Amino acid sequence: MKNFTSYRSLSSVLALASVALTLCAQSFTVHFKNGNTQTFNHADVDCISFSPDSYEPGGNETFTFSEPANTYIVSRAGDYEFFTNLPSGKAIEGVADVDWIWAQKADPADTEQHLLSDVNYSDGKVSFTATGNYGNAALAAFDSEGKVIWVWLLWMTPKPEEKSLEGGATILDRFMGATGATKEDGKKAWGAVVYQWGRPVPIFAGFEDEWDSEGETFNEARKWTVMNPAYGLEWTVEKKCATLEESIAAPTTFFTGNPVGTWQSDTDYTLWGSEKTDLDPSPAGYRIPDGDKWGDNYVDIIKVEADQSGAYYTFEGSTSWFPAGNQNRLYDTGENVVGFPGYMCWNASVVIDDYLGVLDNPNMQQYTLEELIDMGLIDRFVSRLSISCVNDPDIYTFKETKAKANPSFALPVRCVKIK
Repeated sequence: MKNFTSYRSLSSVLALASVALTLCAQSFTVHFKNGNTQTFNHADVDCISFSPDSYEPGGNETFTFSEPANTYIVSRAGDYEFFTNLPSGKAIEGVADVDWIWAQKADPADTEQHLLSDVNYSDGKVSFTATGNYGNAALAAFDSEGKVIWVWLLWMTPKPEEKSLEGGATILDRFMGATGATKEDGKKAWGAVVYQWGRPVPIFAGFEDEWDSEGETFNEARKWTVMNPAYGLEWTVEKKCATLEESIAAPTTFFTGNPVGTWQSDTDYTLWGSEKTDLDPSPAGYRIPDGDKWGDNYVDIIKVEADQSGAYYTFEGSTSWFPAGNQNRLYDTGENVVGFPGYMCWNASVVIDDYLGVLDNPNMQQYTLEELIDMGLIDRFVSRLSISCVNDPDIYTFKETKAKANPSFALPVRCVKIK
């Protein structure tokens, strides 16, 4: 076998991004154009099939996430680093330290987390070591007084695949936080991370129902996560509104206030949108979809399973699994609800519903859109994909791509590719 460690640059190889190369070697080092390197050897694999399109970071060398995001996908054990920048590239100001604040358990009996170690912050860069186990962990940036000023999700999962939608969009094959993308993977792999609309903070859901009346709210999160004991955080519900800054500073708190159904002190419908915002939790290259991205025929294309476990969506040979019972937290209590067979996930865009047709009424031209909304003549709301998997024709079922939702719901996200 040849030893490929003498290759000092693979620029010519990386230029052939559509060509997969198979190299049989004792060891070789890949030198990327952005300055990163990674060495493979016989202890890892005997025969390596490598393609720049399918490359997964991790391994012997530190991998740098070059594009900023609020979520980073980690699919292999290894050392990683990223810059403390917003998705737009703007630096987050005032960061004094970064550490993990909660991590998902594989076993409820675990008292320590087994996803990452050696979290460090220096000169605007965060580094950590991933164990190679799958699950989710949250990192927080702290200012000099110990206040949380930003939060990231480390989504530790096998590399997600891209799937096609009839509307022309490309989505990931699983919900954010999921470690599996098929029915056979089971509900504990289907996803357990949810978000309140417009809020960049990941909230752990769970796998079983909780009842607020029984004092069970967030029992599932407590059962399946380990909290970093250094910071005294715990999963709680605050029945009041918060500013964006306050909601980030309390990353394990579910907010819901008055009016019931919102978490924001001052409602802002621009926190998420058709263009990726700095508050969008999606990984680099992806964003939360608009309701239109699902296409005109989504509800007709899906095939609900007879056992009500979910639905398959197939378009042009590309099949995606949408599991039922994926977790959501109720807008008024924060309790985790699995119950009724179906699935939901957020849309980023806001719906303007001119249900009375007043925008076409010449007698109403004197009013601004905001005034018409305040007068109750036009409805404005955030929306979700909401699909029932109930097959009984005698039971009311819902299948909507832009269903009305309260912003304080905590729902999953299914990312769409930015084109």
